[in-house]
Amino acid sequence: MAEPAGRRAYLLASVGLDPAEHAGRILELRRSHRSGGALASRESARPTRRAAPDRGPVEAELERIAEALFEDAPAALAERLATLALDDFPDLARRRARLDAVLAARADIDAASASPKTDPRFFEAVLRILAAPQREAAEIKRRTLSGMRSGLHRKKARATLLAWRKGQPRLFALEAEWFGKVLQAKSILKSHKKPAAVGFFFIAYFLIKLILMLVRG
Repeated sequence: MAEPAGRRAYLLASVGLDPAEHAGRILELRRSHRSGGALASRESARPTRRAAPDRGPVEAELERIAEALFEDAPAALAERLATLALDDFPDLARRRARLDAVLAARADIDAASASPKTDPRFFEAVLRILAAPQREAAEIKRRTLSGMRSGLHRKKARATLLAWRKGQPRLFALEAEWFGKVLQAKSILKSHKKPAAVGFFFIAYFLIKLILMLVRG
C-alpha cells in the first residue's frame, strides 16, 4: 500500500489535469501510485553501461616500464606490470607478456652485458629490439640486418650469438628466429647480390656481342 505522502503527491499531480486532454497521464499516475513506486525502482535497478576504459594511462605506464627494463630491479618491474588492467587492450596485453619474458631473462642479459664476447654495437640493437613495441622492433631488426654488409660486423654479431646460445640461452630464446637469420646473414646477403651480378654479366655479354658485330660489319 502506498504511503500517505505518496497518495498526497498522486492527488496533487492529478487533480489539475483535464481528463479529456490528459487521460493517458492520469492513468500513468494511477498505475504508479497503485504499484507503490515499483516501476521507478525497477528503472533505477537497471545496470548502467560501463564507461569505455582509458587506454592512455596504462599505455604510458607500459612505456615507462620498458624504458627502465634493463635498469630497475626485475621484481619491482614485474609487480608494476601485474597491476595493469589490460583485459580491454589485447595488443597491450601481448606487450606486457613480452616485457615479462624479457624480465625473466634479465640474469642472462646482465651476464651478456658483462661478457667480453658480446659486441657492444650489436648488444645495443638487441636491447632496443627487446624493449620496443612489435612494429618498431621489426624495423630495428631490418636496419640491423641490412647494416651487416660489412664482414667485420657480421663476424662480431655471429661470435656474440654463438656465445649467447651456449652461455645465455634465455636471452637467445627471446629472439631465436631472428638470431638464426643473423647467423646466416652472409649467405642471405650473397643471395641478394646474385641477381644484380647476373644482370651485369648479361648486359656485358650483349655489349661485347654488339661491338663485335659492328667491327665485323
